[in-house]
Amino acid sequence: MRIATLNANGIRAAERKGLSAWLRASQIDICCLQEVRATVDEVPPSLFTDGSISLFSAAKKGYSGVGIWTAASLEPAAQVRTGSNDSLFDSEGRVLRADFGPLTIVSAYFPSGAASEQRQRAKLAFLEAFGQWISEIQKERPLLMVAADFNMCHTSKDIHDPHRLWGTPGFSPEESAWLTAWQEAGWVDAFRSLHPSSHGEYTWWSARGRAKERNAGWRIDGFWLSPALAPSLQRCGHEPEAGLSDHCPVWIELDESKFVTFTA
Repeated sequence: MRIATLNANGIRAAERKGLSAWLRASQIDICCLQEVRATVDEVPPSLFTDGSISLFSAAKKGYSGVGIWTAASLEPAAQVRTGSNDSLFDSEGRVLRADFGPLTIVSAYFPSGAASEQRQRAKLAFLEAFGQWISEIQKERPLLMVAADFNMCHTSKDIHDPHRLWGTPGFSPEESAWLTAWQEAGWVDAFRSLHPSSHGEYTWWSARGRAKERNAGWRIDGFWLSPALAPSLQRCGHEPEAGLSDHCPVWIELDESKFVTFTA
């Protein structure tokens, strides 16, 4: 099974840049999308040619929103649920869950705290609430994946200038500690687990100062896998040249034969 995640920076804009063609060429089975900025009726029809899509749109038009695209060759999700029972952030369309057989996938768009101190405090509250919510799901659905724009880096390997940027929203002690606690609970950062020493492989670049050209990036997008799902991980990579967004797609491959062992 091949799964991708992408902050689309607007699903209509991403499709104009070749999203559906990329999905076909990359043989993606499921694609989790963040920052879709659209409702279902606004999704380009071309994205329904080879698959289907579920969205959780923000109340504010043209803002935030998450989605899960499923290839036509794959059995549709047995269940799709929106939101995480967080009244503030559910209005922003931050979390979408879909169950595919024993596998549960959560597409999430973690808030940014860069706009203000108040927004950063709200983000930290979101992290606490999200951690509790995902733990409850894990009790019933142990094969669990979070595919997201996490809007935060974990360690100095994940950001281009760690000394200067340490302490800023997206690379703060509180955010790093939250990810460390998740890791200590057995969750696995898919990319980092397969590329433990990798530097300079990022997923987002600012539009300012020729950041992409200089590779002055942040690794803020990807997959975290539950302890039960992690043994099925085969490969994980980035596609920085895809050109679909200011973020790049991240993809993983899972060995479905290993699912059954961990569902008892």
